Parts: sequence; C-alpha cells; structure tokens
Amino acid sequence: MALEVLADLPVFEVQENDAVSEALNKSGNIGSGDGKALTEIEHLVDLLTPGIEALVWTLAPRLVVLGPTLDSAADLLAPRLLDRLRRSSDVVPEVRGSTLGSAAIMAGALRTALDHIEVDLLSHS
Repeated sequence: MALEVLADLPVFEVQENDAVSEALNKSGNIGSGDGKALTEIEHLVDLLTPGIEALVWTLAPRLVVLGPTLDSAADLLAPRLLDRLRRSSDVVPEVRGSTLGSAAIMAGALRTALDHIEVDLLSHS
C-alpha cells in the first residue's frame, strides 16, 4: 500500500558529482557571508539547473530532493533553484534538502526488500 501511494508522487533525488563536490568545497565559508562562497553557490546552481529542468519538463515531479551530500547548502540552493525553475516552467515542484542523511538509499533499498518479502509471505498463506 505504501508503495502505491509513493508511486503517485514522483520524487527525484539530486546527488553530488565531482563538479558539485568541488563547488560545495569552495562554498565552505558561506555562513560568514564570503562573496566567493556565494559565487560558488551560484555556480553550483548553474550546474544543477539543466538536469533538474529536464526532469521537471519530462516527468513533472511534485518534489525534488537535494541529496544528502547537498544538505549543507540546501537552504541556499533550494530558493535559487526554485527561482530558475519558475523562469522556465509554469509547473514548479517543491525543492528541499534530504532529511534522511546518507543512509537514505540504504533505507529505501531495505524497505523495498522487506515489502517484497512481506508480499511473498502473505501470498503463500
């Protein structure tokens, strides 16, 4: 039942890659109002926007989750990404940081495995 509900709510998680990692490392002083750090956040938004736009145009998700490696900058990235998405689309999903941390992928895999086991056990009763 839970999987059926989730199937109606497309969610996409944006993961870190080498370019994103480099931008995040350079933006480490963002809390101190460092101008260079803000420039790196803008650069990171430039890197992320085309891929997220493609997902939004194609699949129209209601939610885009910034993966756990982007959590440290999610409060700065989300509003900027939303602004870019509003410029290019009439339908704009919610954008937010992951609340599950780095264990999210493993937790999802375990939940899926448990759901399949439960279905197998109940179908043989």
